[in-house]
Amino acid sequence: MQLRSAKKFGFDFESHSQDKVGTIRAFVRKKKDEERKQQALAKATPSPCRSSKTEPESTGDADCTKSRASPPAKTPRKIPKKREFKPRAAKAAAQQFFN
Repeated sequence: MQLRSAKKFGFDFESHSQDKVGTIRAFVRKKKDEERKQQALAKATPSPCRSSKTEPESTGDADCTKSRASPPAKTPRKIPKKREFKPRAAKAAAQQFFN
């Protein structure tokens, strides 16, 4: 897991080939913390489509109107038919064989 994450974050394995595994772990921990902070900031900043109560809503972009549209209706899920119980033919064949 650490190696995969290190590769994802661009760890230089060549220059750290003689270092201990702790170097990789520290690098991955640092990069994951940075990634979490960026995601938290992205969630905290308001979308440009969201207008404050003081601004009129008619100044929105075309992209903003798309995000306000309701999601498409879901298609009903097909429910599979239940199978009918049928006794196995092998059981009947085995009874005939042993009799």
